[in-house]
Amino acid sequence: MHDVRHQHLLEALKHPVLQDEFAALILVLDRHGRIVSFNRACEMVSGYAESEVRGRHFDFLLPDDQRQNVHQVFDTLVHQGALTNYANAWIDRDGREHFIQWSNTVLRDDDGATAYVIATGIDVTRYRETSRNWIDADNRYRSLVEISADIIWDTDANGVYRYVSPRVREVLGYAPEEIIGQPVDAFMYDKTEIHHLHAYLRQPAIRREGFQHFINRRRHKAGHEVILSCSGTPYFDMHGELLGFRGTSRDITELHRMEQRLRASEQRLRLSQHFAHIGTWDWHIESGELFWSEEIWPIFGQQRETFEPTYDNFLATVYPEDRDRVLTAIECCLADGERYDVEHRIRWPDGSVHWVREIGNVQTDDDGRPTRMLGVVMPIDERKQAEQRLLASERRYRFLVENAADAIAMLDEQANILEVNQRACDLFDRTRDALLGTPLCHYSPAGCQDRHQDVFERIVQADTPVTEEIRIRTPDGRAIPVELRAARLSLAQGSQIQVILRDISERRAQEEARLRQEKRQRNALVREVHHRIKNNLQGILGLLRLQARERDDPRQLIENAISQIQSIALVHGIHGQRADGQLHLCEMLPAIIDALTLHESRHQGHELCMDIDNPLAVQESESVALALILNELLTNASKHADAPERPLSIRLTTRQDTGKIHIFSPGARLPDDFDFARCLGCNTGLELVRALLPQKGARLVHTQLADGVRTELDLYPPVVQRGAGDDQPPTESHVPPETLTGEVS
Repeated sequence: MHDVRHQHLLEALKHPVLQDEFAALILVLDRHGRIVSFNRACEMVSGYAESEVRGRHFDFLLPDDQRQNVHQVFDTLVHQGALTNYANAWIDRDGREHFIQWSNTVLRDDDGATAYVIATGIDVTRYRETSRNWIDADNRYRSLVEISADIIWDTDANGVYRYVSPRVREVLGYAPEEIIGQPVDAFMYDKTEIHHLHAYLRQPAIRREGFQHFINRRRHKAGHEVILSCSGTPYFDMHGELLGFRGTSRDITELHRMEQRLRASEQRLRLSQHFAHIGTWDWHIESGELFWSEEIWPIFGQQRETFEPTYDNFLATVYPEDRDRVLTAIECCLADGERYDVEHRIRWPDGSVHWVREIGNVQTDDDGRPTRMLGVVMPIDERKQAEQRLLASERRYRFLVENAADAIAMLDEQANILEVNQRACDLFDRTRDALLGTPLCHYSPAGCQDRHQDVFERIVQADTPVTEEIRIRTPDGRAIPVELRAARLSLAQGSQIQVILRDISERRAQEEARLRQEKRQRNALVREVHHRIKNNLQGILGLLRLQARERDDPRQLIENAISQIQSIALVHGIHGQRADGQLHLCEMLPAIIDALTLHESRHQGHELCMDIDNPLAVQESESVALALILNELLTNASKHADAPERPLSIRLTTRQDTGKIHIFSPGARLPDDFDFARCLGCNTGLELVRALLPQKGARLVHTQLADGVRTELDLYPPVVQRGAGDDQPPTESHVPPETLTGEVS
């Protein structure tokens, strides 16, 4: 509050400079809010002359929705006299709104009561609009950042990440919050490259002008290598001090591998040319004589009988547009001793054009005068073609990356199309002018409008991006399935919807084809199950007939048949219990041992040990045969063991994709004439084993030892193979003799 003589101040405010030339608005009000003084700046903003407003209350300049608040501020100022800063809008004569920032003070009379209020204001309308436009632009930028195929990043001057876009999750496997706050050398694949990275970024030119396509290797969260091409631009404060870098990183891992393969191919090509197709030449400068080795004539497409190798004839073969460059290279070599290394085109007698590379140097006499040039020449057509393919591949790659493959459109809250890209025009099969201003639901096929409207309403209400599948109608009546990804943007002029549309027609066709294929496979599986049940029943009948021919004791025949049938049942039982349908050898062997223990009264005690590198899955077509083989081998070993105090020793070992089963029967003896390969000395069980043993993927060996018989069954593909989805460290399990279940711990 300023306690001054208001008469003198009011007269001073009428000075021409303040009234006509001062850019700020100066408004003087009496204690009742009536206008006393209204300078030229007020007239320009409001559109009213001072003579029109003097004596009127100021509220005619206010919008309806702000009058109450402004009156409260004015009353506080009049009664309390505090210096007040306030902002409100004015409505000019034409109805336009202006936003004014006020600084207010009061003048008091001799009694201390408020006599006048002096308000000094600045029109900040343009600044406010600029701020809104900046916010809108920032929202659009952030939306594009979210869907960009590149990683967009921001670092401070020390190289610490302050922002990374969500794309980093797909490229490096890390969430943005795991990257932010980390230095730029974090997650380097090779720690020895950190020094190179810092040296590169410390270069004055880089810190002044930025960098393009800087290649560096990063470690994915899963541990593998990712190669990035990084481009960045420095930004500075008002004093020119570096604040940091902003830029993008693009995943070029696959492209880099292609380039490596191509470079390796070129290297092999150069080596093969060096050993198989390189010509040498020798030019005597003074005489003009030129010597060619035998290989040069075919390189130049010439015949030795019809072409004389002279300097002039050589220049005549050089492609006209390359001749000056070749002459310049020769002159530099002769004048300065500079190495002659030039690639140029030559024209063959048939008119075809080919590329060659020439490498050579000059020899001089004692006075330093050039006397000879010697060198080699080699064809490089294939390398040039490879370079052209590489350049073409790079152009195609950049075109695909830098041009959106999806349709992008901006909609208002009524789903009217505000903007589209060219891909959207292609998808809708309409021109841009035809699409703008039309509602998106206008392109919904018949019967889909209501659902599409529900989808759009959910997009408007959602705070996070929404993904849905819809269909769009083309002018020729086709309904194209598309994947719609949409997000609502809050802009100053209202909410807008940004949508990305991807044609998924091919995906839908593949899914339908897959469903048809699954149905066919399911039907085939049902038929196969019936067929296998029939075969297993026939196999059981065959086993019973075989046992009946060999044995007179019905009890023993039934026990053997039960054991064999139980082995078959175990196979199908384990198959049915596993979600993946696989039958693992480490499950099959203990199960068969358990079954024999329960059903064989004479079964010898056993000790089972399993050393599992990885579970082996038994081929389904061989599972029943393998179960019967193990049943007979274990039954034989138990029946012929002759050392009651010692249990059977059973060991299963798996390594990579092979398995070995050792069965030791203590005290057992093989017949003197035993020969398994010729079926000599084999009982009924071993005859069955011999009949069931697969021709490929299995080997069975019986060995007579001093204290018993050792049986070794080796299994390998195709009978067994590594179990799908099993990637576990080696385990070893021991089951003591008194434990008969053989379970793996």
